[in-house]
Amino acid sequence: MAGTYADALNIKNAGITIIGPNYGIKGNGERVTEAIITGAVTINAANVTMDGLQFQDQASTKIHKPYFTAKNNRYLDEPVKIDNCNRCGQITGGDTQDSDVSNIVIMDNYFCVPGSNGDYQHQALSFDKVTNLTLTGNYITNEADSVGTANTENVMIYSPEGEVIISNNEFHLYGDNACLRMGFYGINTTKLLIKDNLFTGNTPNGACGGIMLEGISEGVVVEIIGNTMESKNE
Repeated sequence: MAGTYADALNIKNAGITIIGPNYGIKGNGERVTEAIITGAVTINAANVTMDGLQFQDQASTKIHKPYFTAKNNRYLDEPVKIDNCNRCGQITGGDTQDSDVSNIVIMDNYFCVPGSNGDYQHQALSFDKVTNLTLTGNYITNEADSVGTANTENVMIYSPEGEVIISNNEFHLYGDNACLRMGFYGINTTKLLIKDNLFTGNTPNGACGGIMLEGISEGVVVEIIGNTMESKNE
């Protein structure tokens, strides 16, 4: 039902699906009046789906259990700090540096990360270790309108494992780092596919933001196919 819901949401029962008035409509599509969640969201059960909602103010989502799906949502919320190095995300994999979540699907959402150019590591998605991730059809941007000094990305995955598929997304970044950054603690995937995405950015060194992959383990095959990269530097 449309309206604003201010209470914190802590999901503890497995197999829950929460749908809003915009169920099935892409986050940047033509939508009807929203169901707006403004309190923090914590996923403490497996096999949870959230579809057709809008998240804003303090409604960041912390995932602690596997098989979570977010689709057709709008994320306008303030990124939450998830560890002692000040990293923040609108959707995060747990809240400590040793968190481990798996089988996550993030599909057809709209993300706009609020905050000024000086806000440190404000990201749409921020995961420590994640196993099996599908990120597809999303529009991801940040609110800053010029290059800042903050170390920021649209998406940060410290340690991806299993099958990771990133396809048909739009990444638009004002900041000083990559739109998509993976592998600060190593990449140990069985499949890593980055396909048909658009990356645009405005970074101090004249790059477009683009993709940064670090610590690729021996034997890991990375497929980067059909992506478009555009610099917005003046």
